[in-house]
Amino acid sequence: MQIGIPAQMPERKSRLPLATCSFEQHHYRNLFTVADFAEYNKIVQTYYGVRDSNQRIDSFTTQIASNLSNTHYKRGNILDIIHKQDFCAL
Repeated sequence: MQIGIPAQMPERKSRLPLATCSFEQHHYRNLFTVADFAEYNKIVQTYYGVRDSNQRIDSFTTQIASNLSNTHYKRGNILDIIHKQDFCAL
């Protein structure tokens, strides 16, 4: 355990909306659209634009799409896994 006061106070990135990552009694929502993340995309874009270091223009959905399409991504087979577990109807 480390105890101390950080030299910097980095900005906190907002979490995904609860409705997109929670479920009750095994009822998963298995299909999301880009529109479902429109508000969160705005929050993420603002976060990346105003932070002190590593500023960039990016959104949550472009990050996910890039990761799923990148064959060098360490979880490149995640889409196959999602389909096998019926989390995605596509």
